[in-house]
Amino acid sequence: MTFLATIRTKRFLKGSFAICFWICLSASQISHTEGFVQPGGCQESAGIHNQSIDTLQEAVIRGNLVLVKKLISEGIDINLVDEKGWTALDYAKKRNRKEIKSYLLENGARTFPKSIRDMSEGPHVSLVDSSFAGISYLYHDSIKNKSSIASNSYLPSVFPLVEKGILLEPFETRHESYSTGQEGIYSGSKKIFVVGDIHGEYERVFSLLKNSRVIDKQGNWVWGRGDLVFVGDIFDRGSKVTETLWLIYNLEKQAERSGGRVHLLLGNHEPMIFEGDLRYITDDYYSLCENLDLDYSELFDGYSLLGSWLRQQPLLIKIDDYLFVHGGISPELTGMKLAIGSINRLAWEYLNNKEKAENTIVRQFIFGGQGVLWYRGLVDRGQADGIIDEATLDKALGFYNARTIVVGHTEVDSISTFFGKKVIDVNIPKRDKDIIEQGLLIRGNKLWICYATGERIKG
Repeated sequence: MTFLATIRTKRFLKGSFAICFWICLSASQISHTEGFVQPGGCQESAGIHNQSIDTLQEAVIRGNLVLVKKLISEGIDINLVDEKGWTALDYAKKRNRKEIKSYLLENGARTFPKSIRDMSEGPHVSLVDSSFAGISYLYHDSIKNKSSIASNSYLPSVFPLVEKGILLEPFETRHESYSTGQEGIYSGSKKIFVVGDIHGEYERVFSLLKNSRVIDKQGNWVWGRGDLVFVGDIFDRGSKVTETLWLIYNLEKQAERSGGRVHLLLGNHEPMIFEGDLRYITDDYYSLCENLDLDYSELFDGYSLLGSWLRQQPLLIKIDDYLFVHGGISPELTGMKLAIGSINRLAWEYLNNKEKAENTIVRQFIFGGQGVLWYRGLVDRGQADGIIDEATLDKALGFYNARTIVVGHTEVDSISTFFGKKVIDVNIPKRDKDIIEQGLLIRGNKLWICYATGERIKG
């Protein structure tokens, strides 16, 4: 049963204004041996089984279905558990090995509750039906070794509702039509602040925005009539994805009231989550959801507030002379002569289940390796192949009537320019704590690199 289906089947919620229910699953029955974890406390010889489980799980990780079948046919215990509490099926799910996952399930594979750190994940807001909205939190108590869900159901009359500092307006999960405001072309900006791929590193981006005077100490918008651009990839790798999404969500509302604008572009990792590809989420996110019989991607499906909101975001935008895109503009895409609004519309139709059959091939290209989310050919890190030539880059800039393309996706140790400032890469590796967080400030044709320390250097 899916996360939303679980909520919807709690029909007793209809009898009350806001009734809380809990789902608790315990991992306390798992006992640990020296080499691996075995459900039920059965002790085994660590040497032989360590080798066996390492071999099976390595085969799953590498996607070697032939070896997986061979090992199982030879009698390996398909449900041996490693030191993390993971079976081969866990690795198949997490590594997006769909064929192996199906084979393992056919042969009796299962997963077991996992011991993880204390966690509090949420809020997650969903539309239960036309009359009720649900707000849920996911928890894990490491002392009790228990994972749980706490959910409340609310009547429409209580909205607007403030939940943990987040303003929730009535039924705003419903987005039935494409807005012309999503065409992605803006003008007249006095200042633009740009943030690279965040990947769940909430504290780093919060510190950067605060010390760059985009937000105050409470996380509120103080950037006035300025523009704030996030170039995508909020999901994966880090442990505070949800907190980061709510921060951006709140800032978008506050900026609009102040005459400013927040622009969240989709990166390649957002569609990966929408499609159930969990390879890069943290092990703790995976384990918490698995303990609760949830799929992480369901927390962000089209019926959730965050999931629906994300599906309204563009793939690229243009502000004055600057084109912003997660990956880049490839020569092939330039040759297709797709306008910014056309790309965003095709993406919106696909992500909101409104795609027309005749648009599928073009949309697949847009989301593919040479499309705007994955292409890396604008950033020259010394590799011999795959870099765009400047004449072709100039064609792209000419077609989009832009002076500069600002990208993320490809990591650089410091915000860097290429092709005489025709390309700017703002993707600082967030997981590297030795690299000070950086953002890009644009005022007309002037650039500054802004550091989380508050220092600015003219670019």
